[in-house]
Amino acid sequence: MKKQRDIIRIVHLLGAAVIGTYVYSPYSQLAWFTLILQIVIIPALILTGLWLWKPKWFKASRKTATLLLFALMTTASLNPLQAQDRLKGGAGGFTIGVKAYNTAAHQFFVPEGGPTMGDNIVQFGGEGYGLLNRWVLGGSGYMSRGDQVQEGNLQYKVHGGGGFFQAGYVVYHTDELLAFPLLGIGVDALGINRRVEEDIAFAPDRFLEANYFIARPSLDVGVGVDWFPGKKGWKLGIRTGYNVTLARNNEWRHYGGEITTPDLPDNDLDGFYVRLTVGGGHFRTKE
Repeated sequence: MKKQRDIIRIVHLLGAAVIGTYVYSPYSQLAWFTLILQIVIIPALILTGLWLWKPKWFKASRKTATLLLFALMTTASLNPLQAQDRLKGGAGGFTIGVKAYNTAAHQFFVPEGGPTMGDNIVQFGGEGYGLLNRWVLGGSGYMSRGDQVQEGNLQYKVHGGGGFFQAGYVVYHTDELLAFPLLGIGVDALGINRRVEEDIAFAPDRFLEANYFIARPSLDVGVGVDWFPGKKGWKLGIRTGYNVTLARNNEWRHYGGEITTPDLPDNDLDGFYVRLTVGGGHFRTKE
């Protein structure tokens, strides 16, 4: 929890710097800068502020965060500008970012009194989409890497991955900028790898390495902003949102089959994420 609070405080400091830049510099005249402030920076500060103020809201019902984010995106989608424009094009690229995820359930597989794993994971992968009029249709996939701890001769690593089919709608655009809410459905997975790091003698039925993992159907609710500085060619974007697990139970698995221990911890893969995208593409207004 302390690490999450430290990260949120850094987010607030960066958000304050962006708002200060907007207020006291000529950048306030740039339409894309105003848009990023409205649909990314301010919603992020509101949600993380609520997280600090009322963390029990999010523990009691992760869907609360999703509903808040959905309401913010719905408000942004009421922008009537360019409502009749029809767009054509597409884009894709690499993604890298972080997700705030609670790894408390993975601590079950670490010996009692052992080191504690951090809650945040790094995600990297790729994404792409095409434009059909103002609809954004595509998908994304990523690998996840979390904390790594050592207990005696055993090393524990948090890792996983996921993928989503996504659909969105462009609520604002300029000649170089697209902004759109996104809704996705897919699968998210995360597990813990336990590996022996020393040469020791083993009985024949001992494992040198084991992987315990959980995979769940998930919902992805987010916002995307893409900037094409040359109108076509390379692009820079940002994705921020929240993942909601659609099925929750304690059915962990390992690579050898199902784990039947009845007292395994319940787990879900809910959490906020922020990702940077770098790639290429283009779009234009259809005549």
